[in-house]
Amino acid sequence: MVVWRYRDPHDRVRAQFQRISAQFDGAVEWTVDLSAKNWVIMTRRLKQEFAQAAPGYTGVLSDLKNADQDFCIRATADLGSLLEIIRKP
Repeated sequence: MVVWRYRDPHDRVRAQFQRISAQFDGAVEWTVDLSAKNWVIMTRRLKQEFAQAAPGYTGVLSDLKNADQDFCIRATADLGSLLEIIRKP
């Protein structure tokens, strides 16, 4: 999961993030949320795990890490590739 904030995000940047995340073909599915002040990119599975967790529960990431190490390895590999694509002008 990556979280960041732009002081004054341009519509072009917002559209670029949406396009990249929609077109990215990785080992796991990714989602981007640009609706709040902080923008978030994370795996679809992690988003679902957060949605199913009790409000305020802080162990979501560690639970997933302990339950499915293979998924975490694939997601980590994907994240590097995804960030490289985002970094390109």
